[in-house]
Amino acid sequence: MFITVKYSCKECGIVNRDVIMPARKDESEPIEQYMKQVVEDCLCDDHARRSPKCTTKNLSDIMIPLTPGKPIGCV
Repeated sequence: MFITVKYSCKECGIVNRDVIMPARKDESEPIEQYMKQVVEDCLCDDHARRSPKCTTKNLSDIMIPLTPGKPIGCV
């Protein structure tokens, strides 16, 4: 299962870029671990590929979809 997360980078001009990434396995997976190991890694990898000269460490407008009745990142 996958989710689509959007992000922007004010430094290099990326706006609402879609990144498809694995969803949380289930709600027992700690959200902090998921955000660090999956979301952060996927967004940083995509940003580095799209804008290799951008040196910012701060992405903005990160949008993670919420499914009614499901924890964050679950589908």
